[in-house]
Amino acid sequence: MKSFPKHLVVAIVLLVVAALAGGGLWFWTGGQLSSSMDEKTQLERKIKTLGGKGIFPNKANLDQILASTGEIKNLIDPVDTSIQETSKLFDPVRGTANADGNYPGLSANDWKQLLGEKRDTILLMAEQKNVALPEVFYLGFERYRALTPNEAATLDLGVQLL
Repeated sequence: MKSFPKHLVVAIVLLVVAALAGGGLWFWTGGQLSSSMDEKTQLERKIKTLGGKGIFPNKANLDQILASTGEIKNLIDPVDTSIQETSKLFDPVRGTANADGNYPGLSANDWKQLLGEKRDTILLMAEQKNVALPEVFYLGFERYRALTPNEAATLDLGVQLL
């Protein structure tokens, strides 16, 4: 019986590990966001209740609003910081912001250059670790060896590449 090539086994194992790590991170951050949003909703209900009693505003209600506002800010800040830090990971492929604030991604040529750099880096690492990779190894982007990607797709392709 023919045995699997070692590089395929290594690639499959790496993909499974990456998928499990990514899924776990997604699940954890989703739980954090859900918990923060539930607490925010509860605080907003408290504020609406205070306003609906007909005795608004008074000193106690004002203090409650200020405390609730601070609590809401404390709940949102860590999530916002986490989103900004994660977003910075993709700065190399976002490109320059348009006038409307959207990021188009790299130009097609810049993306192909980044693909070549990443490929060369991985081939060098594989060589140093005595891992055999096929000569036409392009990280799953083989179709772009001869084709240039659509400019509109370079942001998504860049995120996938990173």
